[in-house]
Amino acid sequence: MRVKKIHVVVVIAALCVSVGVGRYLRHPRPARTTSASHPAPAAPAHPMPSSRPASDAPYTSRTASIANTELTSVLAEIDPRKRREALKALAARASQADPVAAWAMLSAISGLADREVFAETVVEIWAQSSPADAIVAVQTLPSGELQTGCLGITVGVWARTAPQAAIDFAAQELSGSGRQTAVSSAATEWARQDVVAATAWARQHADSSAGIQAIGAVMELWGDTDPQSGADWALTLAPGVFKAHAMESLILQWTDQAPSAAAAWLQKHPENISLTQLVAGEWSKSDPAAAAAWTQSLPQNANRETDLRTVVATWAAASPREALVWVAESGETAKQDLTLQALNTWAEEDPSAAYAWAKTQPAAAPLTEAVLTSWATSNSEGFRTWVAAQPESARDDTVRSLLSRTLAETAPLEAMRVASSIQDPARKQKGMDLVLGAWMQTDPAAATAWKRKNE
Repeated sequence: MRVKKIHVVVVIAALCVSVGVGRYLRHPRPARTTSASHPAPAAPAHPMPSSRPASDAPYTSRTASIANTELTSVLAEIDPRKRREALKALAARASQADPVAAWAMLSAISGLADREVFAETVVEIWAQSSPADAIVAVQTLPSGELQTGCLGITVGVWARTAPQAAIDFAAQELSGSGRQTAVSSAATEWARQDVVAATAWARQHADSSAGIQAIGAVMELWGDTDPQSGADWALTLAPGVFKAHAMESLILQWTDQAPSAAAAWLQKHPENISLTQLVAGEWSKSDPAAAAAWTQSLPQNANRETDLRTVVATWAAASPREALVWVAESGETAKQDLTLQALNTWAEEDPSAAYAWAKTQPAAAPLTEAVLTSWATSNSEGFRTWVAAQPESARDDTVRSLLSRTLAETAPLEAMRVASSIQDPARKQKGMDLVLGAWMQTDPAAATAWKRKNE
């Protein structure tokens, strides 16, 4: 049977590579010397687990046949939520009986979301008894999101019982996004058990991407459970990329949980003023008015202006009219810039509504031009459709200029006609030059012929 063949292949592959994984399972690499304040604990030795977990009953061909029949039935379920729940339950039962055979069932699942649910459930159970074999199986998947996610789960489960072995393996034997996810997963699991040891490992590897990835994961967990202690620890680090990533990860998670407390701590430590934009941006996702009020309390400098633009952009993405009202009443000297920021954000989602609002304002010209420019840049086809529905009298120089620009590559003759109708001489010349330049790139012979004819 096919399942039996795949079973044999996976087991053989596991035996072939178990020497590599086994080094970490049996003999974790010793940690490098760390600081006296954060000594790294000695990692215990872990015997190589059996490649086959114990089960209540032997996994027979009849059992496999029943499981595959059930899989066919589950995949026929049209409700996505019910299908995912059934797939997860089936994967759990099958992998508890025989994870190799359960993994072989993955080949019968074509839907990407369905494959993800099934595969992640299998490897989470498989890794509890044999992380080596689970890793081998995961590495047979094509490179991509599914393999990366499964590696993270497998190494994370391994780290529950052998955190240093798991993170050493991830850092030294994996690569790319798989290593990043696996290191983060292992570091998080380790920090749940012993945050001092996890931070010590990360600190020992501070000059590597794995160390930076690990400290980010640890600080996220710390920011969720005891952010004050995490912040105090991070302050002891030497300046550099490692410290910056640690602080950013902590502050983001702290702000997500308790924004006012994170903001208050940050104001007491002005040496970390560059992190205010993270607080402003994250806080404005949940309470933009409070985030804006806090940002206004910051010292007047370039950081404060950047932070306000971040708040306004986030606010406008959720409620553009509300954000614009706040800007109008804010008393900020950069009110025009903040208004343009809100309008540009609004125009990305609903340009016609943003344009209609802009036209009602006293100083409408720069506002409508900003909206139309954003529209023409982000959705040229939609912009041309809108222009076509407008009466000729509504096509001012801004509309003509932008329209000619959007037509330049696909319809240069029409673009030139529109550009030549611009009333302002300087703007007209600029528009025609832009069209001609684009035309020269796509069809130089036709562009040259038009230029000679119209000189």
